[in-house]
Amino acid sequence: MLMLTVTPPLAVDDDQIWVLVASDAGAVDAARMAHIPGSDTFVAFPVEAFDTGGVLPTYRVNGECVTGFRWATTTDLAAHADLFTN
Repeated sequence: MLMLTVTPPLAVDDDQIWVLVASDAGAVDAARMAHIPGSDTFVAFPVEAFDTGGVLPTYRVNGECVTGFRWATTTDLAAHADLFTN
């Protein structure tokens, strides 16, 4: 079974929140965090499958927006700090 380890969220600036994901096999990747406004839902979109440079999260293969999500901000993290602290 593959185990993944995720870092706490890392703010590059107020509008870009990233996590690093490492596998027990030694692979490390970066993923940009997105959020569904009005909810406690956050997800990390890996750069291989999603366009992380656009205004909204989009699927890399077809350019379609990921329904309901927008990029997470430091304000989102502060509002949901309990989700990211032990």
